[in-house]
Amino acid sequence: MAWNQSPFFHMIEHRQPTMRRRLGDPDAALEFSVLEDIRDQGNTDYFARMIEFDVAEIRSHLTGMATSWATDRSDGFSDQHIEILERLLPRLALSLDIGLARQIAVNVLDTYVGPASGHRILAGDIRPGMMEVLPAVIFYADLRGFTAVSDTMPPARIGDMLNAYFECMVRPVMDRGGQVLKFLGDGLLATFDTMADEADPLCSQALSAAADAIDRVRVLNEERRATDWPAMELDIALHLGDVLYGNVGAADRLDFTVIGPAVNEASRIETLCQPLGHNVLVSEAFARAAKTCCVRLQSVGHHELRGVRETQELFTLRL
Repeated sequence: MAWNQSPFFHMIEHRQPTMRRRLGDPDAALEFSVLEDIRDQGNTDYFARMIEFDVAEIRSHLTGMATSWATDRSDGFSDQHIEILERLLPRLALSLDIGLARQIAVNVLDTYVGPASGHRILAGDIRPGMMEVLPAVIFYADLRGFTAVSDTMPPARIGDMLNAYFECMVRPVMDRGGQVLKFLGDGLLATFDTMADEADPLCSQALSAAADAIDRVRVLNEERRATDWPAMELDIALHLGDVLYGNVGAADRLDFTVIGPAVNEASRIETLCQPLGHNVLVSEAFARAAKTCCVRLQSVGHHELRGVRETQELFTLRL
């Protein structure tokens, strides 16, 4: 049955909360084929009820509960039966409305802050300054030359361009169990949460995610250049260290993120990608922990990081 030929579609279009058809009446108007099917199954009466929901104070006729009921009693539904349904259905709708509102909240939080952070926020973990120290693989990515490229494009196309590049970055991370914590203008910060004895497999996943993201951007750039649109390189830094994970901000506006010296080091490493001529740079700490995937790495020497006291050996993907 086509949706636009159903009783529910008719009720929504005409803002009609109820519909009743006495199927046993030979003169009943059965304008929907499904009603004939229900009658042919031996039913004598049909009752449909729609109840709209208020979700986040935005009333929408597309959000609500739709139910239909049929009986094979020879005289159909009695007035008492309809009265009982009219009394019980709003209570059922209330339960569904609460469940829907929670699911919407989960979906929104998963989309905007990630599943792990969203779960903690929904559980009430929203006190300012409430943070914990976690060892993590840090994935710090940035588009090279975004400002120069955006200056050459119509403003209306910049958002679509960023979304295409972010798709190339986000999917490889999430497919391998990483968590994207925030977008940084033309870049992003993600983590692969770990413990000391679990760093090796997560380093492999993060390195594979970085290689995958670089490949996807390469393909995207080929497509853009073929249509005379400007293209950008993607630079990624991978680091391993302790991060502070939790709430940062003011009492009325919080950000659930990671901060700390390890995050700062990752950003410093990323800035060296262009000068050193590599799209992926890996820290010394990451390389030491990455026992399984270390064969994929090659040293690019020791380098100074702005704000870091000692030079650090950096690595890149082996060609």
